[in-house]
Amino acid sequence: MPEGRDHMPGRLERLLEEWAADEAAGRARELGEEAAATHDARMAEACRLLAEEPGLSPPDPPPVGPGELDRIVGELERGWREAAPPGSTLGRTLSRQPATPKEPGEGRDR
Repeated sequence: MPEGRDHMPGRLERLLEEWAADEAAGRARELGEEAAATHDARMAEACRLLAEEPGLSPPDPPPVGPGELDRIVGELERGWREAAPPGSTLGRTLSRQPATPKEPGEGRDR
């Protein structure tokens, strides 16, 4: 807790209860008393059904073979060697960078 603030026992619990009451009142106002009364049970059932439904997790990507990996790495290396297009954000950013990195202790970082 921040310096100078005493923990008030039960304060967090009271805030959580107030928050839950506000949510329940909002649901009753928006959905009606009857629907708001069964909201928690309906949400729990929906979550249970979603968890049991097969096929919701995305399939694992196919494994990458050595030839495919070499092709991907080659494309990345070619892209790194190519100059940034003139006028692009990357080109403007790179033009503001020092040509050679400074050693520790040089410049502002002493």
